[in-house]
Amino acid sequence: NANLSFGNLFPSLGENTTDDDPLPFILNNSGNVLVNISLNASDLWSSVSNPSEYYQFKADNYSNYSAFNWTSSITTFTPMPNAMNPVIGVAGLNWENGVNTCEVDVLVSVPLDEPPGDKNSSVTFIARAIE
Repeated sequence: NANLSFGNLFPSLGENTTDDDPLPFILNNSGNVLVNISLNASDLWSSVSNPSEYYQFKADNYSNYSAFNWTSSITTFTPMPNAMNPVIGVAGLNWENGVNTCEVDVLVSVPLDEPPGDKNSSVTFIARAIE
């Protein structure tokens, strides 16, 4: 899933992808080495810059198996980093078929002073081989 759409949200209300509505980002390691995946995002809100409690992410299992190092990954909602300060969100994503996919869930909450209108943000994922 390359795009998320949360529909209409109102100040102080939030939505997230943990219930798969909307679907989270799905990441797949189709290489042949373990990778760490860093991420960052452009600001979603005009009234609040990243990182903030109003725009968060976390790594999660894609199915009933774990394809990454759970303890070294960010698995609770954490403020989305800005482009200047990417963080490793998924550590040690496996490459073996059947255990090479994970989710990145997103949580958004509308700041009270956010003006109305369409909002968007670009999330960048960077995979680096673990050496």
